[in-house]
Amino acid sequence: MTHKLTQGDHVLHVDNLARVEGEGSMHVVVKDGLVADVELQIFEPPRFFEAFLRGRAWTEPPDITARICGICPVAYQMSSCLAIESACGVTVPEELRLLRRLLYCGEWIESHALHIYLLHAPDFLGYPGAIEMAADHGPVVERGLRLKKAGNALMTLVGGRAIHPVNVRVGGFYRLPTPQELRGIRPALERARDDAVETVRLVAGFDFPDMVQHQEYVALRSPHGYPLEGGSVVTSTGRAFEVADFGTHVVEEHVARSNALHARLDDQELYVVGPLARYALNHDQLGPLAQEAARDAGLGDECRNPFQSDRRPCRRAGPRDRRGPADHRRLGRCRGAVRGRPAARRDRVRRDRGAARIAVPPLRARRGRHDPRRHHRAAHLAEPAEHRGGPAGVRAGPPRPPARRAGPAVRAGDSQLRPVHLLCDALPRPHGGGPVTGQVLVIGLGNPDRGDDAVGVAVAREVAAERVGVNVLEFDDPSEALDAWDPEDTVILTDAISSGGVPGDIHIIDAVAQKLPAGGWAAGGTHALGLAAVVELARSLGRLPRRLVVVGVEAAQFAHGAPLSETVATAVPAAAVAVLDAIDDPDGAP
Repeated sequence: MTHKLTQGDHVLHVDNLARVEGEGSMHVVVKDGLVADVELQIFEPPRFFEAFLRGRAWTEPPDITARICGICPVAYQMSSCLAIESACGVTVPEELRLLRRLLYCGEWIESHALHIYLLHAPDFLGYPGAIEMAADHGPVVERGLRLKKAGNALMTLVGGRAIHPVNVRVGGFYRLPTPQELRGIRPALERARDDAVETVRLVAGFDFPDMVQHQEYVALRSPHGYPLEGGSVVTSTGRAFEVADFGTHVVEEHVARSNALHARLDDQELYVVGPLARYALNHDQLGPLAQEAARDAGLGDECRNPFQSDRRPCRRAGPRDRRGPADHRRLGRCRGAVRGRPAARRDRVRRDRGAARIAVPPLRARRGRHDPRRHHRAAHLAEPAEHRGGPAGVRAGPPRPPARRAGPAVRAGDSQLRPVHLLCDALPRPHGGGPVTGQVLVIGLGNPDRGDDAVGVAVAREVAAERVGVNVLEFDDPSEALDAWDPEDTVILTDAISSGGVPGDIHIIDAVAQKLPAGGWAAGGTHALGLAAVVELARSLGRLPRRLVVVGVEAAQFAHGAPLSETVATAVPAAAVAVLDAIDDPDGAP
C-alpha cells in the first residue's frame, strides 16, 4: 500500500485488496476534504467461460458454469438450468423447486457463515483475523464453524459435493436424497436455525459506521417467497421487468482499468443490489422467525446502511421426482435469473445462434460527486492512521503471490470439460461420513476434479486399500476436519501443497509442534479456509488432536477437470507409505 500526502490533498493507492472476492486494487484521490476520484481496478484475468460453452451439448452448462466460482456455484448452475428449461418449455415440479431451494440454502449458510464469522467479525471486534479472535471469543467462532458445517452438509447431500456440486442437471438432479437422509440432517439444521438467530443478534451489536446510501435498489422478487432460485426484477422506484428484458434495461460496458463489466440501469448512473436491496423489496416475504429477528436487529422495513445486512434461515423440502427436460429441440434464446453471492445476482446464460453469454453481478461505476460513500471515505481518511484499520477502512492485503504454475491450455472441445459426474464417484463418497472416534484417523483433503488438488484424496484411498480397517475420511473443505477428530486421536492429514518446490516432493510436518507454512497451504480463495488456517483455528480453540501429522505432496497444476499430473500421481504410493509409517509409529516423530 502506498499513501502519498500532498498539500491539502490525499492520494491512497492499495495494490492488493484483502477480504474481497477476486483480485483487485483501489486508487483514491481526496481534494479539499472530498473524494475527487475512486478507481476500483479488477485485475483478475477473464477465464472465457462463454467460449467454453460454445459447441457444448445442452446438458453440459450446469457442470461447466459451476466452475466459475467456488463460493457461489449454485447460482451459476441454477441460472443455466432455468435458461435451458425456459427454452425447452419445462417447468420443474414443486418438489424439485424446493429441493433446488434447499441446495441454495446450503450455499448461503456456508458462505455467509464464513464471511460473517471469519472475515467480518474480526474487523468489528478489533482483531487482525479469526485465529486471533478465536482465543478470546471461542464460542463465537465455534458457532460460525458449526453453521458452515451445516451448510456444507446440505450442499453435499443435495449437490453431491460441498464445492462445485456435481448432482445438478437440467430439469432435475442425477440423484435425490432419500427420506432417511433428509431426516438425518434435520437435527443439524434445527441447531443451525438457532445459531442463525444468534448470529443476527451478534451482528446487530456491532458498532456500525453511520452511512446512508440513496441509490435505487434492484432485486429479484418471486411468487414462491423470499427470492433465491428465480423471479422477476423489481426496483425501489416501482419499476419491474422480466429477466428476458434484462438487456433492454441494463447496459453493461467495459472500462480500461478493469476486467469486470460495469453496468447502468436505464441510463442511470448508480443502482444497488445485494442483501439490503433484496430485504427492502422482499421483507414481507420473510418467514415469521426471520421477520422477528430483523425487527429485533432494528432493521425496520428498509435499511440503507451498507454495513448492515440480513440473513434468513433455510426451510425444508421433500423431493419426490427427478424428471428431466422435455424437448431440447426447442432451444433458442433463453434466460434464467437467480440470486447469488455477493449480490442479488441477475445471472443468466443466454444461448443465441450458438453463442452463450453469462452475466454476473456488475460493478456500478461510482462517479457521482454526491455519492455518500465519497464523503464517508474522505472523513475516514482524515482520521489518525491507527484508527483506519477497522471495518470502515480500506484494507491492504499482502503483495500478490506468484501465480501457480498453469496447466495446459484449455480449449472448448477438451474432454476435461466433460461433466465430472460421468467420470467420478462423486455421489456417494466411498469413505465419507460423520465423525469417527477411533484412535487413528486418516483424512484426505482436496477436490477430486481440480488436477493435483486431488492428491490428498488419492493418498487416503491408497491407504484404505493397503490397510483394511483404517478410519479414512475425505473432505473438499479443510474446515470439515475440525469435527472429525477427538482430542485423544492420532490424525494424519494428506493434502496437496504449493510451496514452489519440485512437483511430487513429499512434505511431512508435525502440526502440533509447529505451524504449517501458510504459503504452501493457503486458502484457495478469500472466502475459503486453507489447511494452515484450519489448524491454527483448532490450536486457538484448544481443539487440536493429541497428534496431528500432515503429509503434503507438492503439486504441479490445479486445472479444473484435469487428472493428477504424471509426477504427482507417481508420488501417491510413497505418500501413502509415509501415512502408514505414521500410523505404525503413533508416538514417534514424523
